[in-house]
Amino acid sequence: MTKVDIHQFRWVEMVNDSEGRTSPTKFIGVLSCLVSLFTFALAGISVLVVLWFTSKSSIDYSAILGAFQNLMMQSVALFTLGGAMLGINRLTKDRSTKLDENDNQLD
Repeated sequence: MTKVDIHQFRWVEMVNDSEGRTSPTKFIGVLSCLVSLFTFALAGISVLVVLWFTSKSSIDYSAILGAFQNLMMQSVALFTLGGAMLGINRLTKDRSTKLDENDNQLD
C-alpha cells in the first residue's frame, strides 16, 4: 500500500476512477456539492443583509426572506443529492465493463 501525501491535492483525483478516466457520477457529485455550498453561503449572507436593512426601515421583507429560505432549503437538497451520488459511487467501486467471452456466444 502506498502512502498518500496529504499536502499534495489535485482536483483530478476527485473526479477520476481507478483507471484514470473521468467518472461522470463523481464529477456531477463534486460539482453539485460545490454549487450547493456556494448557493447556501450566498443565501445566508443575503438573509443577513436583508435583516440588517429590515431593522433600519419599516418595510416588510417577509416575501424576500421566504424566497431566501426556499433557496437555502433547495441548496441543502442539492448537497444531499451530490453527497448521495458520491456515496453510491464509493459503494459500487469501479466495476469492470468488459464482457467475458462466454457472454458473446449465443446458444
